[in-house]
Amino acid sequence: MPSKMSTAIAKGAGTLLEWGLLVLCFPCVCYCHFYGGRPKRAWYGTGEMQEWARRHREKFPRPPNPPPLPANRIDIRQLPAAEQPKSCGFFELPWDLRERIYEQVYGGRLITLRVVCLQYHEPCVIWSRCYFPVDDLAHDPTGGILPAEQISTALLRSCRQAYIEALPILHQRNTFHISTSQLDLVVRSGLGEYCLPDIRSVYLYHHTALFGMRSWKTDVFSLLQKMSLERVAFDFDDEGPPDAAEMDPYLAERDSSFGRCVLGLRNLRRLELWFRYKHVPNVRDSLDKGDLAEKLRKLMMAPGADERYRAFLEQYKI
Repeated sequence: MPSKMSTAIAKGAGTLLEWGLLVLCFPCVCYCHFYGGRPKRAWYGTGEMQEWARRHREKFPRPPNPPPLPANRIDIRQLPAAEQPKSCGFFELPWDLRERIYEQVYGGRLITLRVVCLQYHEPCVIWSRCYFPVDDLAHDPTGGILPAEQISTALLRSCRQAYIEALPILHQRNTFHISTSQLDLVVRSGLGEYCLPDIRSVYLYHHTALFGMRSWKTDVFSLLQKMSLERVAFDFDDEGPPDAAEMDPYLAERDSSFGRCVLGLRNLRRLELWFRYKHVPNVRDSLDKGDLAEKLRKLMMAPGADERYRAFLEQYKI
C-alpha cells in the first residue's frame, strides 16, 4: 500500500496541475464566454440598435444643411386694414397712458437674440432671452445680469392697432444684444428690416479670430447706419487683440476700418468699447485702457465734436 506521504504528494501534484491548466486556459474560457455563440457586437451597439438607427435615418433623412430661415419679415403696416370694432375701451384711453402701458409691457430690457438650430431636419429659429437693463453693459449677459420676464406677444397679436402702436415701443425702449456674425440674419428673419429706424440701442459682440474685421462695413455698419442709434456698445471677445490700424481712425489707411465706420454714426449719445483677451498679457494701450473710445467720443459727442470731426475729415481724407 502506498504510504500517506506518497498520497499527499500525488494529491498536491494533481492540484497544481489543475491550477496550471486553469491558468493556461483562462483566456480561452473568457473568449468563449463573452463571444462564443453570441451575435457579434459593434463598438457602438447591438445589431438591434443598428437596425433602429438605420430606420430612423430613413424616416428622418439628414439634409446637408438645415432649412434656411425666411428671407424677410412682413410689415403688417403695409397690408390693407381690416374692419376694427369701435367699442374697445383700451383704445379710448389717452395716447400718453397707452404709451406708458406699452413701455411697461415691452420696454426696459436687454434682449439677447441668437440664431439656433435645434435639429438638423428642422429649420433654425431666432432664440431670445430677456435680462434686466444695466447702466454698465460691460458684463456677460448670460452670467452676471439677472434674467427678466420674457416678452409676451399676446397684446401685439390682439389687433392691428395694438401691433402698430406697441411694436415701435419694443424696438425703441430695449437694448438688443446680438453677435455681429448673425446681425444680418437676425434683422432679416427675426426683427425685420422695417424695424431698423426704430432701434436706438444695440450691444454687439464680436470674435475677431473667427470672423476678422474686413466685412464690418458691408455686413454690420450698413445695418447700423439705418438705425436711429443713441447708444452702441462693442464687445470684442477674442483670444487676441484686433489690428490697431483697423480700430484707430488716426492709424487707419483703409476706408473699411472699424474706427472710421464708427465715426459715421453721428447721432450717438453714448459709445462703449470692451476688449476681452484671455491669453494675451500685453495689448496696445490705445485699445486696452479706453484711449480709443475716448478718441472716438471727442469726434462724436463731446462739445465741439462737429468742428473737430470736420477738421479730421479734411486732414485724413476719408
